[in-house]
Amino acid sequence: MLTLARLGLLCALCVCAAAPAHADADGVDALLSRLAQIPGLSAKFHEEKRIQLLSTPLASDGSVYFTKPATLMRRVDTPESSRMLLAQGRLTLWDASGKHSFELGANAALRSLAESFLYVLAGDRKALNGLYDMQFSGSSAAAWKLRLSPKTKALARLIREIKLEGDALRVRSLQLTEASGDVTNTSFSDVRTDRRFSAQEKQQIFGASAGSP
Repeated sequence: MLTLARLGLLCALCVCAAAPAHADADGVDALLSRLAQIPGLSAKFHEEKRIQLLSTPLASDGSVYFTKPATLMRRVDTPESSRMLLAQGRLTLWDASGKHSFELGANAALRSLAESFLYVLAGDRKALNGLYDMQFSGSSAAAWKLRLSPKTKALARLIREIKLEGDALRVRSLQLTEASGDVTNTSFSDVRTDRRFSAQEKQQIFGASAGSP
C-alpha cells in the first residue's frame, strides 16, 4: 500500500536545506551545493507511525539506497518484507499482495512530495521554495534543523509539516505530520553519502528483479 510515510521517507534523506531570506543563507546554499555532488547514498532506518485510532505505533525497520540519475530503493525488512522503487517518475511497490505501480505525473501533490529530494540533489532551490515555507537553523558543516510547511493547497491536504534534524550531510531524524494528524517518526543510522555503486550492485539493489520481497 502506498502511504505518505513511505513518500516522506523518500525525501527524508536528501531534503536538507532551503530557507527564507532571514535564515542562514550561506549555510543553506553550502549544504545544497554539497548534496548535489554526492555520488550515492545508503542508510538504515527505524520508523514508528502513530495513528490516532491505534494505541500502539506501527514500527518497521529497513534500508534505503539512492543512486544517480534519480533512483531510490526503499527496503523494509521487518515486520513484513516490502520494497519500493522510485525511478523515472514512477513508484513501483512490491509487498505481500504483489506488485503495484504508480505514475507520479497523475497526481501533482504526490509527485511534489516524492520528488522533493530530487530538487535538493539538483540544487533546485527555486523548486523547493515553490512547494514549502522553510525554516532552517544551524550550519551545513555541523548540526542543523529544518522545518518544511507546504505552500500549495494540494500538498497541504496531504501533509501538515516535515521536521528534519541532521549534521553535515547526514539526516538523523524525520518527523512527518500528515494533514489527518497521524505522525511518523523515522531515525536513520549508518548514513553514507559517498556510495558509488558498481554495475552489479546497481542491478542487485535497483534492478527490477531486486524489487521482489
